[in-house]
Amino acid sequence: GGPRFVEGALLTHDEQHPASSATLALDRSWRGLETSFGFTWLAERDTLLGGRIAPALGIGGADTMFLDASGNYLIGNGWRIGAEARAGLTRPRGGELVARGSQLFSEAWSFDITRTGILARGDTLGLRISQPLRVSGGALRFDLPIAYDYANETVQFARQSLDLSPQGREIMSEASWSLPLWGGWASASAFHRRQPGHFADAPDDVGALVRFNAAF
Repeated sequence: GGPRFVEGALLTHDEQHPASSATLALDRSWRGLETSFGFTWLAERDTLLGGRIAPALGIGGADTMFLDASGNYLIGNGWRIGAEARAGLTRPRGGELVARGSQLFSEAWSFDITRTGILARGDTLGLRISQPLRVSGGALRFDLPIAYDYANETVQFARQSLDLSPQGREIMSEASWSLPLWGGWASASAFHRRQPGHFADAPDDVGALVRFNAAF
């Protein structure tokens, strides 16, 4: 493989607040091992990692740099293992209230193992454990007014920090099985999410999905 450059635009959760991104990636295959390393720059106009911040805090979007790495290795006899990791650094854009040193660190990862030819020709059984993107450190710092001196008619400011790291950590486990069927592709999966949304008190989320895709 070789380097590739991809540039485009994406939308955050709120389609009225678009963001743009650019990615540079390098792929390499060697003796059954497939690796990929990438760098992504994400520029959000009005949001921060997809979330909206109160306008009173003066944040006018954010810039995020992501480093990505992935690897897949074909063991043999239809077995394949893979892993992915992402690390991010986010810095908000803002006015006078946003203090220097405001930055957030984030990370995500996944690990999976698959086997082809389990029950029928062409079928695939897969197991995956993953953690979606989560703020893991850093803080937003603001120079906020805390008092007013009436004698001098001046406002006193103090630096306040806002920690956005969640108390919980979502871990998702998923088992899936797929196979070619009737000119299309059928699949079934079951999943379990612990502390969904990275909320420590959130109840576990369990579900299943059956799907069939075909081209006409």
